[in-house]
Amino acid sequence: MAAAELVCLQTYSYSRHFVSMCVRVCGYESSPHGIDAEGHVATVAHCPVGGICSLRPGIQPKLAALRAFYEGKISVLCVPVAVGVGCRGRAE
Repeated sequence: MAAAELVCLQTYSYSRHFVSMCVRVCGYESSPHGIDAEGHVATVAHCPVGGICSLRPGIQPKLAALRAFYEGKISVLCVPVAVGVGCRGRAE
């Protein structure tokens, strides 16, 4: 995931934990701009999202535009589960 341009996590504490683990486990450097993974900077942000936002009027055209923009690219979807946090890679 450090090769990504942007890594979004649901809460600020998740993003801080992700940065901390990248530094401690992978040995990457961190800066206010993100994680420096061997010369590539991946921005880490927290982006709170809700599951019901797709039901709001006007969201469907935006979702269609995002799907078209990211077609053929890989994204990673992390969802909270009962025991912890599970991550599943998903091709968009």
